[in-house]
Parts: sequence; structure tokens; C-alpha cells
Amino acid sequence: MTQRLLFYGLVCCFAACKQDPKSSPFQAVFPEKRIVVSEENLQGIWQFSNASEPAFQIKGNEFGINENGAFIPMKYSLSGDTIILHYPNNQNFQYKVEIFEGDSLHFLDEMNTNTYFKVKK
Repeated sequence: MTQRLLFYGLVCCFAACKQDPKSSPFQAVFPEKRIVVSEENLQGIWQFSNASEPAFQIKGNEFGINENGAFIPMKYSLSGDTIILHYPNNQNFQYKVEIFEGDSLHFLDEMNTNTYFKVKK
């Protein structure tokens, strides 16, 4: 009985190894190819990975934070792969940005990584 279970387990492992990596269900969640951080690639509405509502919108040179369904605009700037958010109270926050081909975006700071997905219309 133990040998039979071991055999079936090995067969499953070998079958899984032959799967085409492009058909993996994790491809959309964890895309591998990064794209260049630019104003053009940041444009759109972005939703936090665990939320039901959009978190922010980047339109032109404005970064809009979603507050109760309305996007409150503020200015932002890019410096290489870093986005700098210019809050109205003269505070600036900056995050390292990674954009992936599967329409996901990561904002990284000293404490954590926030993952967002582009909202499809």
C-alpha cells in the first residue's frame, strides 16, 4: 500500500513538471517580466491586491487617492524607478516601483511591499 501511494505521488510530480509554464495559473499573479517604470506605464486605475475598490488612479501627472469613491488628486514625480508623492501638506513620500508585464505594480518602502493590479475596464 505504501509503495503504491509513493508510486502515485511520483507520477503526479512528474506530470506536474511537464506542464507548460506559460499555462500556469500563477503566471497572472506572479508575472516574471518587469517593464520600464515610466509615466506611460503607470497610467490607469490600480487596486490593492486584497481590496474590492480601487486604491488610486494615475492620470497624466496626477496621482489620485481613492477616498469614498472619489479620487483626490496630488502631484507626483518619477526619479528613475522611484515615485515621489507630493502631498498637499508639503510632505513627500517615496516608493521604489516595480511594474510587471501582467499589469501588476509593486510599491516598496523600508517596511513592506504593496501589490496593486490594474483595473480592466
